Amino acid sequence: ENFKEEILYKELKKIKNFKYKKTYISPMIYDYFNKHNKSQLKNFETFQKLGIYHLSDLNKFNIYPYNYLFKSVEKNKLVKPSSKMYSELKPSYEQISNEIFLDLFLIKYLLILESELKNINFNDFKVIFSVKISNSEKIYFLERKKIFNIVADLKKNITPLIDTCTEFETVFCLLKIENFFYKSNNIDIKRLDQNHYEISNKSEENIVFVLPFLYDKNWKIKNSDIKNLENSLMLIDLKPKSMKTIYYNDITRFILKSISLCCFFIAIFLLIYLRKSKKKFK
Repeated sequence: ENFKEEILYKELKKIKNFKYKKTYISPMIYDYFNKHNKSQLKNFETFQKLGIYHLSDLNKFNIYPYNYLFKSVEKNKLVKPSSKMYSELKPSYEQISNEIFLDLFLIKYLLILESELKNINFNDFKVIFSVKISNSEKIYFLERKKIFNIVADLKKNITPLIDTCTEFETVFCLLKIENFFYKSNNIDIKRLDQNHYEISNKSEENIVFVLPFLYDKNWKIKNSDIKNLENSLMLIDLKPKSMKTIYYNDITRFILKSISLCCFFIAIFLLIYLRKSKKKFK
């Protein structure tokens, strides 16, 4: 229980993130957690005291990392995979400076070391807290001062530009197209549960909203369609003052799970039946 007296613990417990906004993890912090870099051990002893050994452990403090090493999950449109089994969203200071990218994926916060601050535009953030974690280092939890949603201009012909994009890291190629993506503060996103989101257009104009997820055919909308942009991003049309609900429905997974459950119950039934049969013949 002594860890509850740690300043870092007290600051982490104050974090409120009701809209589940993502946190970008700085390169040095990511390097420690992902590789357990011993050269940085002295800077992260406090995390170990709090039981934070992996990036996923930050979830219990309402910090949801964007950067992660995914197993058996394809992220080719964001990163070129280094192996068939894993996709790794490694952090970079270049991405931290890319406002369109941060807005697109609802990245509101940044966890970073003081020694790394020289690599970012510090004026774009406000300090939620800073805590000394060693004699030579502090950790900062920052919040972006301005956050927008991303909309697209479908009137612009981007086909020739799309043709220059490759199979990998397509999202970043698309984001480089000038005058196609725009910032908007007229969209409201409400997370109803893990698989349902309510999206509202507060403006008096038609808007083509770019969903904050990679393309996945299992995302659906009632009485409407989701546009597919190069199997990378998803777009939805929103009429003035309108609202739509998107939901995730993986039918294949549901069928496989149902079959698995049926097989389980059949196996239990057969086991009970065979036991009863043996007793009859004794």
